[in-house]
Amino acid sequence: PVKDQSKEVSLEDFESAYEEILKVAAEPERSIVTVQGITSDVDWMNNAYENSNQVSGILAADNGKEYFVLTEYRAVDQVDRILVSFSNDTTVDAHFLKQDRATGLAVLKIDKEEIAPETKESIAVAKLDSSSAIQRGETILALGSPAGYNNSISVGMVTSVGNTKNTLDNEYHLLTTNIMGDNEGSGVLVDMEGSIVGIISQSFSTEKNRNVVTALPISELKKTIELLSNNEPIMYLGVKGQNIASDLSQKTGIPKGIYVNAVEEDSPAMEGGIQNGDVIIQMEENCVETLGQLRKELDKYKENQKIKVTAMRKGAEGYVEIVFDVTVGAV
Repeated sequence: PVKDQSKEVSLEDFESAYEEILKVAAEPERSIVTVQGITSDVDWMNNAYENSNQVSGILAADNGKEYFVLTEYRAVDQVDRILVSFSNDTTVDAHFLKQDRATGLAVLKIDKEEIAPETKESIAVAKLDSSSAIQRGETILALGSPAGYNNSISVGMVTSVGNTKNTLDNEYHLLTTNIMGDNEGSGVLVDMEGSIVGIISQSFSTEKNRNVVTALPISELKKTIELLSNNEPIMYLGVKGQNIASDLSQKTGIPKGIYVNAVEEDSPAMEGGIQNGDVIIQMEENCVETLGQLRKELDKYKENQKIKVTAMRKGAEGYVEIVFDVTVGAV
C-alpha cells in the first residue's frame, strides 16, 4: 500500500506563514500613508465642527525637496486642510497638486523640510514594480485599508486579470482578488517579492464584486503618476467607448475600432464633430483599434495641437469614413 505522505498543518505552521507575510509587508508598509481631508463647518446652532474623509495612499516619488503622495481624489476634494500620517504615526500637512479624472487618483505634495529626520529614516518611497507578469492564482497581499480601516494586512490570491473597465479616453485592466473588501476600501496590492503591483480602486469594481478587493495595475498607472507628480497636463479628447474587435465586428457589422458611447460636452471631440455611434479607427496616420491605443497616441500630442481623427459613421447605405479636425485639450 502507498503510504500517506500528507502532513497535518499545525498552529506553528500557521504562525510561521504569518511571520513570512509580515516580512514581505514590512518594506512596502514604510511607503503607505493615511490621508485625511478636513472640512470646517458650523451646525444649525452655529457651533463649529470638522468633517474628515480618510483613505490610504503611498509615497510615490521624491524630487529631493518634496515627497509626492498618490491617493484618491475623493478624500481631498474641496477640503480646507489635508493631513498625511506616515507609518511611524507622525502627521504633517500636505498640499493638493493634481488629479486624474479617468482614475479618480490624485497627487499631493509634502515639503521635506517639514518632516523630522527620524521620520525620513522610517519611511520610504514605494517600489512600483511591473504588474504585467501578475497571473490568476498568484498569492497577493492587500495593505492599507482595503476593508475600510487603517493599517491592515490581508492575504489572498488574484482571481482575475482579464477584465477591463473603460474610462474617459482610456481603458484599464482590473486585478480582482478574493480578499474581502469594502466600498470605501483603499490601499495597494503587493506581490510576494514585496513590490506594489496594484492600486486598490473599489470604484472600478462591478456590483457583483464590491465585497472583494479590486485594483488597477501599476504598470498602466505609471505614466499617469509621472504626469501628476510633475504637474504636467494630461491630454484630453473627451470620449468614452467600447473596443470593437474582429469577432464582435463580424457579429454586429460594426467596423473594428473604438465605438463611441458618449462624448463629453464642450470636449475637443464634441467641438470637432465626433458623435455617439461613431467608430474611431485612426489618429493622424496611426491606426487605433482600442482605447488603450487611443490613450498612447493622445499622450504624443500637445495641448492645442490640431490633429486629424478618422472615424466610421453609419449612414443610410452603411458606414462611411469621416475625417475630423480636432484640437487636443488638456486637463
